[in-house]
Amino acid sequence: MKYKPPDTQYFSMDFPDLVTLSPGMSFQVQVVFRPVHVEPYDDFIQIFIKKPKQKSSFFIPIRARLSEVSVDIPQSIDFGFCPIAELSTKKFEVLNTGQIPVEYNWQVSEPFEIVPARGEITDRQTFEVRFLPTKVCVLVSQALFHAKGLANTPVPFKLSGISKYPFVALSEERIDFGEVFAGSTKDKEIVLRNQSFVSATFSISRIENDLPAVHSIVPTKGVIEPGQLVALRIK
Repeated sequence: MKYKPPDTQYFSMDFPDLVTLSPGMSFQVQVVFRPVHVEPYDDFIQIFIKKPKQKSSFFIPIRARLSEVSVDIPQSIDFGFCPIAELSTKKFEVLNTGQIPVEYNWQVSEPFEIVPARGEITDRQTFEVRFLPTKVCVLVSQALFHAKGLANTPVPFKLSGISKYPFVALSEERIDFGEVFAGSTKDKEIVLRNQSFVSATFSISRIENDLPAVHSIVPTKGVIEPGQLVALRIK
């Protein structure tokens, strides 16, 4: 076996003597890199293998890359319709496409929040965007991703959402069990429907707590998706 050194002067090797390798053996060679400019370098080593009545060769690439900070960030996150005074969340990933860890911090305005707000990305990092609107409006904001050593920093990241009040309605406004014998039970079912474009979180509680309860409702809390309904059983 014999090798041909790289053609460029930036990579150098010892004089290529003929090497004989027995099965299972290995041989180490040293490659010296002497750059003269701040730029990436590419070359290759050609290995020649001599067999009885046959010659072959293969190439080993040699690369020298500059250490740089580079990331891949989505352009935007849209929450669509969200209920007022309720926390909505979405997740996204930022990839480290460079050669060194990325130190970052987020700059974002309320009612949006991104966590973790600062840290270091070695490979990839999952972030959570939180949206907690306090009034009815269409919100469009821009978060900024700051990174130490990044060429084009900060990187803009669009955040948007539409906040609305949920609206729910019962299938019946009044429930009358009629005459019920003492010690017996009677059931009725009504429907609670979400007639809005956002999810509705509901809870049911007694107004008067000074007397023993004679009625029960199941379920007493839950979340109804837009256009959906939940059956309430009253006993």
